[in-house]
Amino acid sequence: MTKKITFGFDLQEIMLPLERIVPQNPITDKIRQSEKYQQVAASMKYVGIIEPLIVFPMANQEGYFRLLKGHRRLDILHNTGATQAACLISKDDEGFTYNHKTSRLTPIQEHFMVLEASKKGLADEELAKPLNINVGTIRLRRNLLSGICKDAVARMKDYPFSQPAIRTISKMQPTRQIVVVNRMIEMNSFSLKFALQMLATTPQNLLVHQKPKYMEHFNAQTIAQMDMELAQSRTQQEDIREQLGIVNVQLTRLSTYCEKLLRNRLVTQYLKKHRTQELTDMQELLGMYRDAKQKVVV
Repeated sequence: MTKKITFGFDLQEIMLPLERIVPQNPITDKIRQSEKYQQVAASMKYVGIIEPLIVFPMANQEGYFRLLKGHRRLDILHNTGATQAACLISKDDEGFTYNHKTSRLTPIQEHFMVLEASKKGLADEELAKPLNINVGTIRLRRNLLSGICKDAVARMKDYPFSQPAIRTISKMQPTRQIVVVNRMIEMNSFSLKFALQMLATTPQNLLVHQKPKYMEHFNAQTIAQMDMELAQSRTQQEDIREQLGIVNVQLTRLSTYCEKLLRNRLVTQYLKKHRTQELTDMQELLGMYRDAKQKVVV
C-alpha cells in the first residue's frame, strides 16, 4: 500500500504585512556584515525574493505569525522599506525542521545553473551582481566540469563534491574518474584530501599529465593507513551526528515548553517569588537555545 505524502506547509502563498511577522532570532550587525547576508541582499535587489518566508500562526496573538525560516530576508525587507512579503503557512511550529531539511545546492548544480543562465544571454557581470561575487568566481563555476567525463558527472551531480576535488578528478582519465567518483560516494567523502589520495594511487597511464613530484612518497602502506583512518573518522562522524540529532530534538522540545511557561505572567510571578533558581535555569536554557539557533538563522 502506497503511503500518502503530506506536506509540512500549505502550498498556496499568501501576502502578509511585515508588522504581523514575528522573528524568533534577532539579526545582529555581525550577521548583516557577513558574506551570506550580503549575497542574499544582492540577490533580492536584482532578482527579488525567490523563496517565500515560512511562518506559523501565533496562538496568543490572532493575526500574527511566528517566523520559522527567512530571518535574513525579513530583515532585508524591513531595511529596504517593504511593507509585505510572500509567505507559506507551516503546519508545524518547529523552526529547526526547515533548517535541518534545507537542500543546499552542490557545486555541480551551481555549475549547471550558471550554464543555463549563460544560455539565456546573461553576461558574467549580470550573474555576479545578484550573487555578490566577482566575475572570476562565475567563470570558475561555469568551467567547473571541464575535463570530467559525462558518466562521472552523472554520478557526481547529486553529491557535494568540493570544487577543488572536482578539479583534481579532472586530472585523471575517464575510466579512472568513474572509479574514483564511485569510491568517494561509497566512503561519503567529497573533499580535496580524499581526491588527492585517489590521485596519488592512480597509475601514470590513467593520468592526463605527469603525476606531481610531491606525490612520489605515497606508497601502499601509506594509502592503507589513510584508508583505515578515514573509515574510522567516518564512523565517528555518523555517531556524533546521530547523538546531536537526538539532543537537538530534546532541547527544542524543552525550550518550547519553557518558553510557553514563561509567557504566562502568573507562572513567572510565582517562580520569581518561590523558585528563583528554577526561573534562572529556564532563562539560561532559552538563552542557550537562541544562541544556538542564531548560528543557523536564515
